[in-house]
Order: sequence, then structure tokens, then C-alpha cells
Amino acid sequence: CKIGVMSGIEVHLLQVAFDTFKEKTICEEAELILNIQKLKLECKECGNLFEVDEARYFCDKCESLRVKVIDGEDMYLMSLEME
Repeated sequence: CKIGVMSGIEVHLLQVAFDTFKEKTICEEAELILNIQKLKLECKECGNLFEVDEARYFCDKCESLRVKVIDGEDMYLMSLEME
């Protein structure tokens, strides 16, 4: 899974829930691999593309508040492997 820092997902709680619900099922050996995506922004003033670890919605180059979120607000299941 790819989880954005601004997705609202509590990564630790997701892992605990996954581990809890796989117990005593055919998925007992399943693994959940979590990749944390930083907040990726694009400045609409100067075109600067940049990443931040926190909710900071202004350009780190020109300090404009006119930024567009490119990535980091969603959760995606990137792949699923089954045998």
C-alpha cells in the first residue's frame, strides 16, 4: 500500500487491524507492506515541484500559497500477490 502523509490513515492502527483480522484464516501468513508518500506539491506561481513531510501548503522557493497537491493525500493498493 502507498499511504499519503495527509490521507488521514493512522499507519500503526492499519497494521494492527490487518494483523488482527488475518489471524486463524487462510491469510495467516499474509504481509502488509506500507510505503509512506510525502506530500508532493506544485507551485502555481513559479512551477516548483517539492515534497514536504507535514501539512505545509506554501512554496518552499517563492513562498506562494498558490500550490496544487500532486500526491500524498490518498491510499492506494499497489499490488496483491496470491498463491
